[in-house]
Amino acid sequence: MSFRWPLRPHQKPLATLALLAPLCLCSCATLNAVKPWHHNKPPSEQAAEQFPEQAVSLEDNTEAGKYGFQTEDKTVEEEILIRRFNLDKDNLDHAINNTKELIAQSYGRPFLPELYIRLAELYAEKSRSVFFLRRLEMGERGKTHGVSSVEATGLKEKAIETYMQIVSHFPDYNELDRVHFYLAHELRELGKYEEMVTEYQTLLDNFPNSQFIPESLLLLGDYAFEQQNIDEALGYYHRVLNYPKSSAIIIARYKLAWVHVNKRNFKEALHLFEQSVTQSNASTLDVDTYNRVDIRLEALADMAYSYSQVYPDTKPGEASRYFQRFAWSRQSYTLVMEKLAKRYIIKHQWDNAAHIYRELAEIQFDGEKLLEYTENLFQCVLESKNFNHADHDVALIVKALEQIRYSAHIDEETKQKTLSDYEVYARDIATRLHEKAKRSNEHGDFEIAIAAYEDFLDFFDESPNLAQMQYNYAEALYAAGDFTKAGKYYELIANNTADPKQKHDPLYSAAVSYYTALDDRDTLNYFEIAYAQDGLRDVGQAYVSLFPNSAKVEDLLFNIARVRYDEGDFSGAVTEFTAYVNRFPHSKNTKAAVELMMDALHLTEDYQGLVDLQQQLAKVPQLDGSVKQDLAKISKAAQAKIVQEMVVDSINDWDSGKEKLLSFAETTETAGMDSQALNALFVSSEEHGDIETMHVAGQAIVKRFPQSGDAENALKALIDLSLSTAQFRALADYLEQYAQQFPKNINAKHFLHQAAQLRSNLYQPELAIKDYEQLLTRFNPDDEQRKEAALALVTLQRDKHQYAQALNTAQRNKAALGSGISNALSAEFALKARNLGASQGYFKKARSQFNAKRLAPVYGENLGEVSYSFAMMSFDRYMNLQMAGSIDNAIVENKTALYEQLQKALLDTLDFKSPRWSIYACHRLYDINSEYAHFLEGAPVPGDLSADEVQQYRALIAEKAIEYKNEAYQYQQTAKQLTQKIKPFDRQLANYEQSGTSAPHPERSLITPSAQQQISLETLKTPQFRSLYDEIYKNPSDTQLQLRLAQLYRQQGDISQASVVIKNILSGDFKLSRAEKSQAYAMLGSNDIYFGEDRTARESLQKALDIDKSNYSASVNLAGLFWHYGYADYANGVYSSRIGLKDANAQMLIHARAEGFFNGAN
Repeated sequence: MSFRWPLRPHQKPLATLALLAPLCLCSCATLNAVKPWHHNKPPSEQAAEQFPEQAVSLEDNTEAGKYGFQTEDKTVEEEILIRRFNLDKDNLDHAINNTKELIAQSYGRPFLPELYIRLAELYAEKSRSVFFLRRLEMGERGKTHGVSSVEATGLKEKAIETYMQIVSHFPDYNELDRVHFYLAHELRELGKYEEMVTEYQTLLDNFPNSQFIPESLLLLGDYAFEQQNIDEALGYYHRVLNYPKSSAIIIARYKLAWVHVNKRNFKEALHLFEQSVTQSNASTLDVDTYNRVDIRLEALADMAYSYSQVYPDTKPGEASRYFQRFAWSRQSYTLVMEKLAKRYIIKHQWDNAAHIYRELAEIQFDGEKLLEYTENLFQCVLESKNFNHADHDVALIVKALEQIRYSAHIDEETKQKTLSDYEVYARDIATRLHEKAKRSNEHGDFEIAIAAYEDFLDFFDESPNLAQMQYNYAEALYAAGDFTKAGKYYELIANNTADPKQKHDPLYSAAVSYYTALDDRDTLNYFEIAYAQDGLRDVGQAYVSLFPNSAKVEDLLFNIARVRYDEGDFSGAVTEFTAYVNRFPHSKNTKAAVELMMDALHLTEDYQGLVDLQQQLAKVPQLDGSVKQDLAKISKAAQAKIVQEMVVDSINDWDSGKEKLLSFAETTETAGMDSQALNALFVSSEEHGDIETMHVAGQAIVKRFPQSGDAENALKALIDLSLSTAQFRALADYLEQYAQQFPKNINAKHFLHQAAQLRSNLYQPELAIKDYEQLLTRFNPDDEQRKEAALALVTLQRDKHQYAQALNTAQRNKAALGSGISNALSAEFALKARNLGASQGYFKKARSQFNAKRLAPVYGENLGEVSYSFAMMSFDRYMNLQMAGSIDNAIVENKTALYEQLQKALLDTLDFKSPRWSIYACHRLYDINSEYAHFLEGAPVPGDLSADEVQQYRALIAEKAIEYKNEAYQYQQTAKQLTQKIKPFDRQLANYEQSGTSAPHPERSLITPSAQQQISLETLKTPQFRSLYDEIYKNPSDTQLQLRLAQLYRQQGDISQASVVIKNILSGDFKLSRAEKSQAYAMLGSNDIYFGEDRTARESLQKALDIDKSNYSASVNLAGLFWHYGYADYANGVYSSRIGLKDANAQMLIHARAEGFFNGAN
């Protein structure tokens, strides 16, 4: 019977029926009905199809059931079920009688049809119980033969009659569609298909909106399909697709796929199967006929047939990737791939089938299944003659055989036959692969053969062909370059060979294998090296003892001794090499043997042994004379090695030993010993953290061996040492020395560039200029480095007023700088060198490039200065040009022309947007406009004018003068506003009204710079510095130590080196707290003031306050700078805003003149 639609809330199913829920029937046509046509089956099989669930439930599929165990328990279980079904039958009879009584009492009531439906359902339920009961009572016969129950059929007839009574007596019943559907259902179970079709058709015609329409169409499609009406079935299934919310669409799509299969439209069928797999959800399948069918699994399995038809030319592996997209578990994937592999075998696509069986074997652990796969795989490989994956196939065979070797389900005879058959197959594959590798001589082919041999030997260890397979395996290993393993197997073969004469070839082959392995020991690990050494010694000695007169003994004995040497057994090596030289003095290996003996004695520092060896071998008359001479030289050099021991001993006693080492290096006459001693001293001093000795030893190496690799390494180490201990003057010296001694080294130009930068930061401009000039002329830097160096050099030359040299630098490096930068700089330098014509030429080019935005805005400062300077060349002449007692038209015209020329030039200066020169230009525009107004007002009155005309003339002149005064005022205000905004450190600008000059004059900084101290390596002897250097050497990233060193440099008068330390802290990888960072910037700003660098000091001090507003020294120094440059009000504001404490550190950084502005000291 079929699953029933949910009961109404007031209807309660019988408890016993609930217990039987797992045994619900599915008597509709199974899914096989829509697959390719099949012959009619015997009644027993048809019954099993009609009631598949209980057929399954009554069979014992347990492992114990297979072997007949627990039969008594099975009988007891069946008796329990019989009692249960009898009880259910009685309960159903009681329910039927009660329902009939209710019907008799409910005529005319609206729920009467529901009672009839309930009665029909009870008949159907009783029919099912009766069927189960009869089947159980028949025992084993009921499982294998059909069950015919007149009582069950009669009950179904009663259910049908009840449904028909509802249709005839209650035509207006609002759920009549359900009645028709149930009626059709029961008719189908009794095989009354024509009447079933009539009921379904009535449902379709009279109840088009019924919820049962989709399933009705589906079942009509099934019936049409069974009747081989393919097109009619196609139509019904397509109509189901119009109900996307119905579960029937899942079944319809799947059955449509099989319709297309039967119409040989495989591509469409495959597409529908794919949809069935990807869009089906077993948990939502609510079609009573198929509610126990896994549509996804059925569809996935059926895809194999269609896939092989749609894609007949697939390559191995493509099908796997395709079905991996659809399979959701290993079981489902295995199912479909097994079907596909069988399809490929049928279609003789052997490679495809073989690929699938290999893949399935990888994920299968059942021994019988594995054997099935390997049997099929064997067939495919033989048919295709493709042995490319044969090594893998052997591994799969072994995997399958391992599963069955200890299986309790397979008898011993079958096991042995299986093992024997597959041993032949595996051996055949391995030897085929070996022969193929020999023909191709490809390393990869040998690796494949080796893998096959390994699988064979690991499993078939009792094969009668084991020895031959081991020999083949050893040959393959040797050919593949695995010499150690080859030697191992040749040695194993020799050990397993009883006849001594038969040991010759495997012993010698083993020796050759081990020797070849050791010949390329870089490819071996420690274990492999040790194994090959032991193996060569063992098989060599065995060979020599068995075949002492063989020509191969000479080489074997040499190699055995060489093994001793390689193992580090130098004493044994010397003994065996000595015996070898005495036995074979004329051998080609004799000289090498002597050299190895000498090396062994050197390594063990057995210098007396060297002397003894020379005396002993001198007595061998056949030994080559040149070898004896070499021995004599080595014997003499042994004394020098004793000296070397003294060097090592002195290193151990560091306090006194370093002096001995240095003295020895200075006095020894043995070539090379001095260099070794100094290097040992340097390395040992580094280990002891003795900075002073490192400098002394390193400098000695560089001085005595200036062009050696030791000197280069020493200089690099000294450079690192100086950098890590913040000894920047020494660092600059070492960087310059490296560039001088090793100019061809790739590091030289970079080191010289760094030295130049250091010299500049250390305020050693002459040395910085020298370094930059050398870098640019001798070291051929790349464009980027050349540009950076050239810009730094011209800045230094400008600061030193070397304008002609700066001009030359800018022009020589024009390609690296770019024409725009070169022209801008050259215009400035040519002007200051008084080469006005050249300056104008460069200026015009640079201005054009600046206006075209091909020159960075920063160079507007240079161009602004040049533009302003050219304008001012006519300023004095303009200001001094005046009329006398009468009007002179020539003077008026000249004055006006000069005014216009000056105004245009000064306005051009504004275009460069340089703050400083824009302020100057605005002031001068004020001057020239004020002067022109004054010129107009002071002009004489023409003598031929009447009094009225004179008055009109003066009014006109006054009006014109007012225009110029207003314009002058505007420029003056612009200059003042810009000055107050940017507050340039230019006293002339800040106090412009008091200035009467026409051009800027040199500024006086807050304090007058004075000479500073230059601290270098001499401080290593100063305890205060030495202890701090030592701490920094141990903890180079300690910020506090670096700050303390900077303070110490400053206290000792080396202000610039203190600044370099601070810059290194701020630009490096140091981790600074806010207070430390503010302190660093405050010190940097204070140092800049010392050198008269007030503008850069301003930036540093402002950063210090931005980071920490409580930085007392930064507030005072910055306020002093602003006061000095004329911004008293602003300076007072900065000074009064200080919030920190004036501690000792702050007092050290405050300049007295800066603080004096606020306490009346200045």
